[in-house]
Amino acid sequence: TSFATLVRDRLDPKRHAYFELSDKVWDGANFATADYFRQLANTWYGSTSVESCMDAYGGRSAEVFTAIRAVWAGQLSRLHTVLQGWTPVPTLSVNVFTAPQWRALGSGRPEPWTLATEYAVHCNMDGAMRGTDPEAGYDAVAEIQGWMDTLTDAEIYANMIQALRGTHPIV
Repeated sequence: TSFATLVRDRLDPKRHAYFELSDKVWDGANFATADYFRQLANTWYGSTSVESCMDAYGGRSAEVFTAIRAVWAGQLSRLHTVLQGWTPVPTLSVNVFTAPQWRALGSGRPEPWTLATEYAVHCNMDGAMRGTDPEAGYDAVAEIQGWMDTLTDAEIYANMIQALRGTHPIV
Protein backbone atom coordinates (compact mmCIF):
# COMPACT_ATOMS: atom_id res chain seq x y z
CA THR A 1 0.00 0.00 0.00
CA SER A 2 2.99 2.32 0.36
CA PHE A 3 3.41 2.65 -3.41
CA ALA A 4 -0.33 3.18 -3.95
CA THR A 5 -0.28 5.90 -1.29
CA LEU A 6 2.76 7.59 -2.83
CA VAL A 7 1.14 7.61 -6.28
CA ARG A 8 -2.19 8.86 -4.90
CA ASP A 9 -0.53 11.67 -2.94
CA ARG A 10 1.95 12.82 -5.59
CA LEU A 11 0.18 12.29 -8.89
CA ASP A 12 -1.35 15.43 -10.39
CA PRO A 13 -5.05 15.26 -9.39
CA LYS A 14 -6.04 15.66 -13.06
CA ARG A 15 -4.23 12.43 -13.96
CA HIS A 16 -5.27 8.80 -13.59
CA ALA A 17 -3.24 5.88 -12.23
CA TYR A 18 -3.15 2.42 -13.81
CA PHE A 19 -2.05 -0.49 -11.64
CA GLU A 20 -1.24 -3.89 -13.12
CA LEU A 21 0.28 -6.52 -10.88
CA SER A 22 2.44 -8.15 -13.51
CA ASP A 23 2.96 -8.88 -17.15
CA LYS A 24 3.29 -12.15 -19.08
CA VAL A 25 3.06 -14.36 -16.00
CA TRP A 26 2.84 -17.47 -18.22
CA ASP A 27 6.15 -16.76 -19.97
CA GLY A 28 8.91 -19.14 -18.94
CA ALA A 29 11.46 -16.75 -20.52
CA ASN A 30 10.29 -14.08 -18.06
CA PHE A 31 11.80 -16.12 -15.25
CA ALA A 32 11.31 -13.84 -12.24
CA THR A 33 7.63 -13.21 -12.86
CA ALA A 34 6.77 -16.73 -13.98
CA ASP A 35 8.77 -18.21 -11.10
CA TYR A 36 7.00 -15.99 -8.55
CA PHE A 37 3.57 -17.20 -9.68
CA ARG A 38 4.76 -20.81 -9.98
CA GLN A 39 5.92 -20.67 -6.35
CA LEU A 40 2.72 -18.93 -5.25
CA ALA A 41 0.56 -21.53 -7.06
CA ASN A 42 2.58 -24.31 -5.45
CA THR A 43 2.13 -22.75 -2.00
CA TRP A 44 -1.60 -22.10 -2.43
CA TYR A 45 -2.67 -25.12 -4.51
CA GLY A 46 0.20 -27.61 -4.49
CA SER A 47 0.49 -27.28 -8.27
CA THR A 48 2.85 -25.50 -10.64
CA SER A 49 0.78 -26.03 -13.78
CA VAL A 50 0.40 -22.99 -16.02
CA GLU A 51 -3.35 -23.05 -15.25
CA SER A 52 -2.61 -22.82 -11.53
CA CYS A 53 -0.05 -20.06 -12.12
CA MET A 54 -2.64 -18.02 -14.05
CA ASP A 55 -5.21 -18.68 -11.30
CA ALA A 56 -2.68 -17.48 -8.70
CA TYR A 57 -2.06 -14.34 -10.79
CA GLY A 58 -5.80 -13.65 -10.86
CA GLY A 59 -6.15 -14.26 -7.13
CA ARG A 60 -3.12 -12.20 -6.17
CA SER A 61 -4.33 -9.42 -8.49
CA ALA A 62 -7.67 -9.42 -6.66
CA GLU A 63 -5.85 -9.07 -3.32
CA VAL A 64 -3.65 -6.25 -4.61
CA PHE A 65 -6.57 -4.44 -6.29
CA THR A 66 -8.57 -4.64 -3.04
CA ALA A 67 -5.69 -3.08 -1.08
CA ILE A 68 -5.15 -0.35 -3.68
CA ARG A 69 -8.87 0.45 -3.82
CA ALA A 70 -8.83 0.94 -0.03
CA VAL A 71 -5.95 3.42 -0.34
CA TRP A 72 -7.69 5.25 -3.19
CA ALA A 73 -11.14 5.33 -1.53
CA GLY A 74 -12.79 8.62 -2.44
CA GLN A 75 -10.74 8.88 -5.64
CA LEU A 76 -11.74 5.67 -7.43
CA SER A 77 -12.64 7.58 -10.60
CA ARG A 78 -8.88 8.17 -11.07
CA LEU A 79 -7.91 4.57 -10.35
CA HIS A 80 -7.63 1.87 -13.02
CA THR A 81 -6.80 -1.74 -12.21
CA VAL A 82 -5.57 -3.93 -15.06
CA LEU A 83 -5.75 -7.70 -15.60
CA GLN A 84 -3.82 -9.18 -18.47
CA GLY A 85 -4.94 -12.13 -20.54
CA TRP A 86 -3.26 -14.33 -23.09
CA THR A 87 -5.31 -14.98 -26.19
CA PRO A 88 -3.24 -17.77 -27.84
CA VAL A 89 -4.46 -20.10 -25.05
CA PRO A 90 -7.82 -18.56 -24.14
CA THR A 91 -8.62 -20.89 -21.26
CA LEU A 92 -5.70 -19.42 -19.35
CA SER A 93 -7.36 -15.99 -19.42
CA VAL A 94 -10.47 -17.56 -17.93
CA ASN A 95 -8.28 -18.72 -15.00
CA VAL A 96 -7.08 -15.13 -14.54
CA PHE A 97 -10.61 -13.65 -14.70
CA THR A 98 -12.26 -16.17 -12.40
CA ALA A 99 -9.44 -17.70 -10.25
CA PRO A 100 -11.53 -20.70 -9.14
CA GLN A 101 -8.77 -22.31 -7.06
CA TRP A 102 -8.02 -19.05 -5.22
CA ARG A 103 -11.71 -18.41 -4.58
CA ALA A 104 -12.05 -21.94 -3.16
CA LEU A 105 -9.45 -21.06 -0.50
CA GLY A 106 -11.97 -18.95 1.42
CA SER A 107 -15.52 -17.69 1.25
CA GLY A 108 -16.30 -14.22 -0.02
CA ARG A 109 -13.38 -14.03 -2.44
CA PRO A 110 -14.49 -12.14 -5.56
CA GLU A 111 -13.77 -13.13 -9.12
CA PRO A 112 -10.76 -10.98 -10.08
CA TRP A 113 -12.51 -9.48 -13.11
CA THR A 114 -14.97 -7.76 -10.75
CA LEU A 115 -12.11 -5.66 -9.33
CA ALA A 116 -10.49 -4.85 -12.68
CA THR A 117 -11.41 -1.76 -14.63
CA GLU A 118 -9.27 -2.65 -17.66
CA TYR A 119 -8.27 -5.76 -19.56
CA ALA A 120 -4.86 -5.82 -21.25
CA VAL A 121 -4.55 -8.23 -24.13
CA HIS A 122 -1.15 -9.73 -24.72
CA CYS A 123 0.07 -9.40 -28.29
CA ASN A 124 -2.75 -10.66 -30.40
CA MET A 125 -6.48 -10.38 -29.92
CA ASP A 126 -7.34 -13.34 -32.02
CA GLY A 127 -6.96 -16.48 -29.96
CA ALA A 128 -10.08 -18.36 -31.00
CA MET A 129 -11.65 -15.09 -32.17
CA ARG A 130 -10.44 -14.56 -35.71
CA GLY A 131 -11.95 -11.09 -36.21
CA THR A 132 -13.94 -11.33 -39.39
CA ASP A 133 -15.38 -13.88 -41.74
CA PRO A 134 -16.45 -11.99 -44.85
CA GLU A 135 -17.89 -15.11 -46.47
CA ALA A 136 -20.17 -15.63 -43.50
CA GLY A 137 -20.94 -11.91 -43.25
CA TYR A 138 -19.60 -11.80 -39.69
CA ASP A 139 -17.34 -9.27 -37.95
CA ALA A 140 -16.27 -10.26 -34.40
CA VAL A 141 -14.60 -6.87 -33.83
CA ALA A 142 -17.92 -5.13 -34.50
CA GLU A 143 -19.61 -7.63 -32.18
CA ILE A 144 -17.20 -6.81 -29.35
CA GLN A 145 -17.59 -3.06 -30.01
CA GLY A 146 -21.34 -3.58 -29.69
CA TRP A 147 -20.80 -5.16 -26.29
CA MET A 148 -18.75 -2.17 -25.19
CA ASP A 149 -21.43 0.24 -26.39
CA THR A 150 -24.45 -1.50 -24.86
CA LEU A 151 -23.53 -3.88 -22.04
CA THR A 152 -22.56 -3.43 -18.41
CA ASP A 153 -19.00 -4.29 -17.38
CA ALA A 154 -20.22 -7.55 -15.84
CA GLU A 155 -21.97 -8.52 -19.08
CA ILE A 156 -18.88 -7.64 -21.15
CA TYR A 157 -16.63 -9.83 -18.97
CA ALA A 158 -19.18 -12.66 -19.04
CA ASN A 159 -19.18 -12.52 -22.85
CA MET A 160 -15.36 -12.38 -22.98
CA ILE A 161 -15.13 -15.39 -20.66
CA GLN A 162 -17.55 -17.31 -22.90
CA ALA A 163 -15.59 -16.26 -25.99
CA LEU A 164 -12.30 -17.34 -24.44
CA ARG A 165 -13.84 -20.69 -23.48
CA GLY A 166 -15.11 -21.08 -27.02
CA THR A 167 -18.75 -21.21 -25.90
CA HIS A 168 -19.89 -17.83 -27.22
CA PRO A 169 -21.43 -17.56 -30.71
CA ILE A 170 -18.61 -15.25 -31.94
CA VAL A 171 -16.02 -18.04 -31.86
